Amino acid sequence: MEQLATLLALSEPLQQLVRLRVEKVTSLVREIREAVGDVKLSAFTSSFVGSPSNIWMEGLSLPELRDMVDVFHLLAYTSDTDRVNDDLVFCRAQVRDPAQLNLTLNLGCR
Repeated sequence: MEQLATLLALSEPLQQLVRLRVEKVTSLVREIREAVGDVKLSAFTSSFVGSPSNIWMEGLSLPELRDMVDVFHLLAYTSDTDRVNDDLVFCRAQVRDPAQLNLTLNLGCR
């Protein structure tokens, strides 16, 4: 992760690619929000990139989506409670409203 953070900090083309992905996903969510009207809209943080704080790798930005999404389901697919807590604290800071967060546990994980 340190190497990835360094690449992002130093590579303007990589920053532009990440920004492009975030803008595209945000635009799609905006279209969905407008289409569904009053229906509750939930977003799951992906388990493909591990920690929910890494969902930017898939084009998701919690701050940009927080006004369009009713609930974020944070996927806690690890038995490491410190890591889950760190992700929850990070996501709460990004979303701001704890009522928008739902911690989704994988009870089969040890």
